[in-house]
Amino acid sequence: MISLWNLHPFPSMVSVPDYVKSKLSGETNDLITPIQVSENLHLHADKALNLLDKLNAGENKELANTLSDIRSMALLGKYYACKINGATQLALYRETREVSYQEASVKQLTNALEYWKAYTSNAMQQYKNPLWLKRVGHIDWVKLTREVERDIELAGKEL
Repeated sequence: MISLWNLHPFPSMVSVPDYVKSKLSGETNDLITPIQVSENLHLHADKALNLLDKLNAGENKELANTLSDIRSMALLGKYYACKINGATQLALYRETREVSYQEASVKQLTNALEYWKAYTSNAMQQYKNPLWLKRVGHIDWVKLTREVERDIELAGKEL
């Protein structure tokens, strides 16, 4: 079976499983780690959110919608930043059984849930739920929230 973790289009990035192996073995390389990806997502999303706080669409509905879309994408970036970090911490916990990694995972995934809720709340002000996307069909943000909550439950389970 092919692992989806290893099927990414960026050869300069290391997958979560490979990162865990190298971290635990003490190996180093020049590849971008999942933690660095998470940090970069946070930085870019924070920059967008900070800039949005300085902008005002006034009566321009099209600009207001565009700024709302940018806010949604920034919040989605924050969600993925936390989710990637949480998944990495969980993988470290599963390999080491060190509870501090599990606690970090649960914390990151809990933060991810909050960003997911902010993302969906912002997006649903402008779009109908469920949303029809041509390539994937219906996306139901409300139903997907349960899956995001489930990530926290799974990470918190004892091995």
